[in-house]
Parts: sequence; C-alpha cells; structure tokens
Amino acid sequence: MKLLSREIFASEIRQYVHHDNYDAQKIAQYAFSCYLDYKITDEKLKEVVYAIMMMDADPCMEMDRIELVNYIENMLCIKLT
Repeated sequence: MKLLSREIFASEIRQYVHHDNYDAQKIAQYAFSCYLDYKITDEKLKEVVYAIMMMDADPCMEMDRIELVNYIENMLCIKLT
C-alpha cells in the first residue's frame, strides 16, 4: 500500500478546490479514495482526510471552498493557493 504524504495530498486536492465548479461531494469522494487506497501515517493528514470525507455524510459538515482551503492550509501547514 502506498503512503500518502502531505505533498501528494496537496497536489491532488488543488485540482478540486481550484475547479470552477466546486463540488464538496466530489472532494469528499476523493478523500474517501485516499482513505482506502493509501496508508496515512501522518496524524494531522489523517484528521484532514477524515474531516473532508465527512462532508459527504451530513450537510452540516460541508465546507465551502474558502473554509476548506483554510482548513487544509492551517492543519497541514501547506499552501494550496
């Protein structure tokens, strides 16, 4: 199983958050695929992936584009913009 790093996650998630048609459902599905396909040893990254997955579970968990970008950048200390 491949290891998911912050850099890999950031490069992939950029495609979703900078897309003109921001879709929280698709982003949640991407996070779920990360959860299934990668080993995540970084605890902060694991927390971020899990929180993003939960956007699909309940509308009150959904983040808009700005909230999501800020959350990821603050939790992982990386820049998406």
